[in-house]
Amino acid sequence: MKLTRFLFHFFGSVHFAVSILLCLIVFVSAGTIIESYTESHLFAERFTYGNPVFTGLLWMMFVNILFAALRRWPFKFRHVPFLLTHLGLLMILGGSLIKAHYGTQGQMLIVEGSGSEEILIPDSYVLSLEDKNGNVETYPLSKRWQVPNNDYIEIAGFYPHHKTKLKVWPVGPAGWRVVKVDKGDFEKALEKELFNDLKVKIIDRNEGVVIEERPVQDSRYSFHYKNGSITAGTSLEVPLEGPMSLMTLNYNDHLRGSPSEIIEFKHPLTALIAEDTGGNYQLATIDRSCRIKREELSGLAVYDKGFGGVYMLSTLPSFISPESGMEKEFCHKEALRRILSQSSKLSPPLELIRTGCSQNYFPEKCIGFLSEWDRANCWILPQNYSLTRENQKLLERIDWSSISSEDLKSGFFSSTLLLDLKNVSLDDPPWKYLLSKDQPERTYEQTIIEQLFLIGSDLPDPPDIADLSTEEKARILTIILRAYGIHLKNLIPPEENNKNDSRFEFPVTPEYLPETPSTKLEENLPLIMVRFKDGLTVPAGFDRYGLGLKWPVSDHKYLMHFRPEFQQLPYHIRLRTAREHRYPGSNAPFSYEADIIVSGLNGDDPREATLSMNYVYETWDGYRFYLAGIHSKDKERAKSVQLVVNYDPARYRLTYPGGIVVALGIILLLWRPGPFRRR
Repeated sequence: MKLTRFLFHFFGSVHFAVSILLCLIVFVSAGTIIESYTESHLFAERFTYGNPVFTGLLWMMFVNILFAALRRWPFKFRHVPFLLTHLGLLMILGGSLIKAHYGTQGQMLIVEGSGSEEILIPDSYVLSLEDKNGNVETYPLSKRWQVPNNDYIEIAGFYPHHKTKLKVWPVGPAGWRVVKVDKGDFEKALEKELFNDLKVKIIDRNEGVVIEERPVQDSRYSFHYKNGSITAGTSLEVPLEGPMSLMTLNYNDHLRGSPSEIIEFKHPLTALIAEDTGGNYQLATIDRSCRIKREELSGLAVYDKGFGGVYMLSTLPSFISPESGMEKEFCHKEALRRILSQSSKLSPPLELIRTGCSQNYFPEKCIGFLSEWDRANCWILPQNYSLTRENQKLLERIDWSSISSEDLKSGFFSSTLLLDLKNVSLDDPPWKYLLSKDQPERTYEQTIIEQLFLIGSDLPDPPDIADLSTEEKARILTIILRAYGIHLKNLIPPEENNKNDSRFEFPVTPEYLPETPSTKLEENLPLIMVRFKDGLTVPAGFDRYGLGLKWPVSDHKYLMHFRPEFQQLPYHIRLRTAREHRYPGSNAPFSYEADIIVSGLNGDDPREATLSMNYVYETWDGYRFYLAGIHSKDKERAKSVQLVVNYDPARYRLTYPGGIVVALGIILLLWRPGPFRRR
């Protein structure tokens, strides 16, 4: 009896209350220090506010307030202010404890035009297994990383933080050799594979005769790879990428024209995969003609919901296009012919050529002249160059009055000056005014042409163009074409993408790498080792938002997913639109808004609301929706919003009424009206 009386008075005593308050102050101070030091609210919550000792202190405070009120028994009328104050405190404290156990705090991520009725519970961990029939078993994990009440799986290991990367396996389609390159110099690995089993064919451009056909190591040229091209000796270059791939060029200055020999390659189908420093995979494919295509592997394909595996996709080079350099050149000319035939208005020099032939034959005649100029391997045609009969007829029919007099004068005097260019001194006029001593000699012609075309209106009138020879007219025409930046290779259109390209599919599996955990627990991604009853152990990395891939396990019988817990709401939230308000003249936002439609799952009429940074929508049963942020990568994509959902079942039943009761009790204690004064 004495012990009971002692405990009754002790639990309601001031000493007990002060002791509890001191302990609470220590916990709250420790939580503030920890959160400030680690910048992690979750760290502080786990060690202080979420600690069972802290919860026990709150219950002890509840007991202390209750017993402090009961010690006034038998109650008298003058005890009413005291009892009201303590009753209000009990209601507030009880509401807080009920919210901690039965309340809801979660997040929703919704894209414009879509909706959801599920919320993600932060700091929760669930392991789910889905079979091929769609049955899903979920296993909530305790804070000690155990699966309670379960005989099928267990947690065999735990790492507080990890990084996940996709591992690509070098398995390609039939006929392809796939090589996975270690991190390092991708270009060196590409060069090594490029010259592996490479054969070369050298053809005389004019005669079409094969000069040699042998492995690249036995060729008379010394081949080197650099910047997407193979160089032969010191003068020839064969681009392997882009619209001019497989077309042999003059390496010293490819704009001067094409060399007399064509180089063609033959190579086994090869693909190289390499991981860059950012963790992305780069792919380079080498087709039979040695053309190279590159891209970053990014797209994923999931087969049979994931039971069939996950694959990373890439578009293969088109094999319908020609494989030899001569065929490639022919197709480029055909594409250029289509462009010229469909163009109603062209640049002045091309319009000049059009005057020398009928509309139907213009593309063919224009390509013929440009091709002969390209085969001559000259920057501009020499004065004594002998044209084919077809091009001679074209030059004789051209109407030179169709081009401006300034361009005609500039072309004529450029031709005259360039005749004396070989034996000149840059110290003598007019060369010292036109050329610079430190510029490369191969740029002299272009510099002179550019400068004379700038002063065309100030040049004297040339002799009558009709009195010039066909060769002189051809030379002037090529100068005018150069002035406008027109040459056969400059007009080659890009390669057309083939819509029927086949695709690479590389198998992909996750690779989990344990890392040093951060003191900011919100940034950590736990990694667990799951052991099945058959002895199989597989890793599972935490998917923070539960939106990632599900990976097949146990011989593809199940899809496993380590994710947060999702909780069903009694409402469906649909996002109609989201918007940002920015400061005038700035891209910095000062406010966010989101228009949502809230529909009850029990058939209630939908309600529309606009959420903002200063406005919260609340349902009649206590669900509150806060706008936490807006995410948008660019203006062309739909925005997504992050909502914070809060549910407190005791807010209107205990917490808010308790605050009113406490306020009333304090008022009565301070002013003590007559009926409540001590008698």
